[in-house]
Amino acid sequence: MKLYDLIDYLNQMFPFELSEDWDNSGKQIADDRKTIKKIAVGIDLTDKLLEKAIEADADLIITHHPFIFSPLKSVDMSSYKGDMIKKMIVNDISSIALHTNYDLSIHGMSHILGSKMGLVNQRYLAKGENSQESGFGSVGELIEEIELKAFIDRFKNEFKLEYVTLYNENATQQIKRIAFCGGAGADFLPDAIKTKADIYITGDITHHDVQAAYEGGIILMDPTHYGLEKFFIEHVSDLITDRFKGVELICYRINDFKAEIR
Repeated sequence: MKLYDLIDYLNQMFPFELSEDWDNSGKQIADDRKTIKKIAVGIDLTDKLLEKAIEADADLIITHHPFIFSPLKSVDMSSYKGDMIKKMIVNDISSIALHTNYDLSIHGMSHILGSKMGLVNQRYLAKGENSQESGFGSVGELIEEIELKAFIDRFKNEFKLEYVTLYNENATQQIKRIAFCGGAGADFLPDAIKTKADIYITGDITHHDVQAAYEGGIILMDPTHYGLEKFFIEHVSDLITDRFKGVELICYRINDFKAEIR
């Protein structure tokens, strides 16, 4: 398989044209003609993920978050990113990112997370820039309403989380309609309030987000940015394995930015 074959397939599943104008999904450091036999998949391209890819003799790294987000005016080999770029070139490792095109695709983030929560009647929460048919986040209903505590316990079990952070808790609250957005979706809090959802689930919640949710009468739950988006790794790996036989996938399931709860 050549890299351009893989990119063509990923473009069918998660069209790059859906990407937000501010984003940098797609090729980061890449040679379209490169033969791909081994792929490392993670959320962020860190030095530790790159070390793993080098040790495994990987040909490609796929991440959710772009390694190169803002334009580079120069490449300083002594800097963190410059050193990694040098290592990728020396070790002939390409890199691509599936970011907002994955978030906005009907096959992507919202579909995966909604399915794990068992939601029905899903519709997107906030419209993206480049499509009338898809959007960020999702809102849907559980088949049967459930007590808040029971919902949280089930969520932590399904999403394999040790903890979540809950705001504006109402101990008697019944959960039926759920709004959510993978990653950092606080910008879409007003959209979640408008849907009259019982709870809004997203990462990177701040004090002022909590204040806005309090005033809007909605419970907020923060499972962390990584806690929601980590399922990208398995999803993309499974899709590639099913489509391209003989390609080895290495799943990097480590959050290198994990906070220590003391």
